[in-house]
Amino acid sequence: MTEHHFEPSVAQQTALVDHLVNAVVTDATGEAQGDICLGEPPSARYFMESLGPHTVEPGGAAPRYGRTTPDSLGFESETENASAITVKARASFYYAALPTRAQQLEWAGRRDEPYRLAPLFKRLGVTVGPVEIVLGHEAGLRQTLEREFQHAFEEAVKQALQDPRIDRRVGNDRRP
Repeated sequence: MTEHHFEPSVAQQTALVDHLVNAVVTDATGEAQGDICLGEPPSARYFMESLGPHTVEPGGAAPRYGRTTPDSLGFESETENASAITVKARASFYYAALPTRAQQLEWAGRRDEPYRLAPLFKRLGVTVGPVEIVLGHEAGLRQTLEREFQHAFEEAVKQALQDPRIDRRVGNDRRP
């Protein structure tokens, strides 16, 4: 009996990765919902990470309040010293915004009595890179990437602050 060993082509592998990104990642980040999270905070729906946040005590000794969001990522590989890799990363964040009338009606329905504004959060994507990193010279690696991310997020925050629908109210009171 001959055993047939299937070896997917590069095109098939690429198609599978694209499918996984579209089916899993876009759903997990909120991108699949049109970059809007209506009705609850994004951290209640979307949570993806590879490592626990570096600010959390690994043994669980420290008390944790609320939802802790991801702020770490890790991977490893074997490479020759002085090899270069190119890093390009995507991340996103949400900011509170005021709902449109249609979004408010979708969330609360039509009522005569007063009701609170619908919690609405808009997603903004942030892309960093491509950044070329020479391996074996890790001394400034973290600082280089932190600077790149900081600059990219600062630009995205400026963009969010220009949104006329951003929720600028102080506190969490969303009542009329």
